[in-house]
Amino acid sequence: MLLKSAEDAEDIAQEVFTRLWDQPDLWEDREHINSFLYTMTRNLILNQIKHHNITTAYRENYSAKILQDEAYGLKDMLNPIYYKETLLLIELTLEKMPEKRKKIFRMSRFEDMSNKQIAEILGISIRTVENQIYLATCELKKTIVFSWFLFLVIAER
Repeated sequence: MLLKSAEDAEDIAQEVFTRLWDQPDLWEDREHINSFLYTMTRNLILNQIKHHNITTAYRENYSAKILQDEAYGLKDMLNPIYYKETLLLIELTLEKMPEKRKKIFRMSRFEDMSNKQIAEILGISIRTVENQIYLATCELKKTIVFSWFLFLVIAER
């Protein structure tokens, strides 16, 4: 199965039928209908995969940028004690993560390795690498938001 979800496959099938409905002249040549349908479906699947890869890369880069911006913003906003405490919370969050996720995240963010390189080194799929980085980033964001919340609560007192 090229597509990872049944919903994506349904979307592709729907798109094929929509194109056939909108352009009946495409399928009137019944002699080559099978090869035509195969080619159209294959191209739509490849476009879907390409789109998924682009959005995943964008999401990862955007998440990393936000994490980096938030960390630098914290340094400017908070006094050095709160900044150090937040970094400690981030480090503790990393340590609490499963070994595989922690290793993948460190390789990605601290060793500047690509997802493909990490997948090859660890013998896992690129999708697994992407998923683990996404989960680690979510956990770290929660930690940062929580530390900001604590700072605001403490600052109000």
